[in-house]
Amino acid sequence: MTELTTGWEADIPIADSLLRQFVHSCADRTAEMAVAVGGRGHHDADAAFADLRSPFLFHNAVVLLRPPTRESLPATVDSALRFYPPHRAFVLLSVFPVPGAAFAERGLALMGHPLLMVLPFNATRGPLPPGLVEVDWVATAPSARGHGYGTALTWAAIDAAPGLPAVLIASDDGRPVYDKMGFLRLMRLSMYVRAGGAR
Repeated sequence: MTELTTGWEADIPIADSLLRQFVHSCADRTAEMAVAVGGRGHHDADAAFADLRSPFLFHNAVVLLRPPTRESLPATVDSALRFYPPHRAFVLLSVFPVPGAAFAERGLALMGHPLLMVLPFNATRGPLPPGLVEVDWVATAPSARGHGYGTALTWAAIDAAPGLPAVLIASDDGRPVYDKMGFLRLMRLSMYVRAGGAR
């Protein structure tokens, strides 16, 4: 009997699914940003680690690259705790279901389950080319909300490659904006955080 793929094996092309493309895009982007500003990036078979050496916790991220096992998840969290200095805040992002105990025992707290949303490629324009547009870190100051700035910034990012589907992680506050733009709610992610401490 032939064993079926899960879609997350190392030899599967990244373009195998939109979700796999998102995971690797997010991991590669944060690692490349870290290295570009003098920080550190590291990949292993289970996760990607990026340390921009920033006090802003979203700059310092661990992205799970494949479904964790009972053995690999605690090992990945332990690797993250060794990778980041004790005072550095960081987030761990997973598109896979994860048990909270592995995190709580190691000092990480559940931050939430943000939505992964997708604006599909317009199929009337032809077959889907490989790739995607990852829209990230769109924010509007509370006093400036309701004037279309977030929508304009999001469309500007999408228009950088209009022939590709766009994906983003939406906060609950931002979700109505993306709903109006035509984004579809794909799934909820798990995000854990380790708060930074004193040096």
